[in-house]
Amino acid sequence: MTLGRSLTKCSYGCSSVLPIRLCGIDQKLTVGDRYSIVEKADGREIDHYGEYTAIDPPHSLAFWLEVPVHFEGRTDIVVSFLTTSEGCEMNFVQTGVDASVVEKNWRTMFQNLAGVPLRM
Repeated sequence: MTLGRSLTKCSYGCSSVLPIRLCGIDQKLTVGDRYSIVEKADGREIDHYGEYTAIDPPHSLAFWLEVPVHFEGRTDIVVSFLTTSEGCEMNFVQTGVDASVVEKNWRTMFQNLAGVPLRM
């Protein structure tokens, strides 16, 4: 399984990760390409957009993200994966936005993803 494939499948298959509905995803998984994810929450559409800055399947993915409805400016995110004796450990680092603004939603998504079966 490559990192790109798993993230793409997950993006399309996990519309119930938060109490929102994904309206659309436009992405191409190559460095320098941009993506857009539109969610519908509280009766409004919210655009999440950015650009992939590093892709190292299956080890890591880095990108910047803007979600003007949730926070000002741009945030940088690095997600890395480490093989462990029990399977896989994910490390998530986000900079450029106060953790108090985003941490609760990320934790909720990650906890819900723990129950989603992976497709290999």
